[in-house]
Parts: sequence; C-alpha cells; structure tokens
Amino acid sequence: MMALAVADDGTVFFGLTPKGEVWRVRPGGKPELHFATGEGFVYDLAFGPDGALYAATGPAGRLYRIKGGQGKVVFAAPQMHLACVWAGVQGLGARGRGQVSDELLVGTAPDGIVYRLTLSGDERPAVEVAFDTPLAEARAVAEDDAGGLFVAAN
Repeated sequence: MMALAVADDGTVFFGLTPKGEVWRVRPGGKPELHFATGEGFVYDLAFGPDGALYAATGPAGRLYRIKGGQGKVVFAAPQMHLACVWAGVQGLGARGRGQVSDELLVGTAPDGIVYRLTLSGDERPAVEVAFDTPLAEARAVAEDDAGGLFVAAN
C-alpha cells in the first residue's frame, strides 16, 4: 500500500502496489475493490475539487479520475511515473484560503517535473509545466495561499 485518501463520509481509499488497484473501506465495512487501473503502481490519491478521486500511477505516467467506481485517464505524462498528486481543496492554493481551486499538481519520476493541471468539467485538463526540478523525482507537492510552490524532490 502506497497511497491513502479519506472521503468526507469517512470512507478510506488506498492504492495497492504492484496490482495498481484502488480499494475502499466504508465506515464499519470491509475492504472492497473500487477501481483497477491496469497499472503496476498507485503512488498517490487525492480528491479533486469536483469530488472525484484522482490516482497518480506508473509505469505509464497516467492520472486517473475515478468517480462512482469508474475511472478514465485524464492526463498521461511522458515520464514513467506520476509520483504524487495534490489538489488545492483544503483551504490552500492560489485562489486564497477557503476557496476551492480548479487545479491539480502532479509530480513525476524520472525527470522531477511538476505539472499544473487546470480542470474543466469532464474534458481533459489544460496542462503546463509548473516547475522542472534538477532532481530525478518530485515526490510531494503543495502550494500556499500566495501561489508559492513547494516540492519535495530527490
């Protein structure tokens, strides 16, 4: 298990490696398969501003949008692994405290690139390089209220 996310209702989602599966445990329930990515790794999970669960995967560098147990690829990086995903929905982000951002940040390996994805409904997001680290992996990313980008890289 490499990834965890908790929904507002207390449901816990976790990503399994090397099966590339996303499982869930509802409060008082038992683990059940929620979505099989078909990838080898689920590195990170985060809830986006649209309420969907986003899964950063490898080795094909894909980001899945999962809603209602159904998933689709919304971004495929040229790098092998999406090592992390961050959604500015917890009171942080360039839009200010208490505002929900329509952006996701994803970090890659190798190459240590951080992409900014601007969501637009069910359409593919607009993508730009937010930061290109000189290191091999962008393992964690976050953004502060002023739009400052923080990257844990190695």
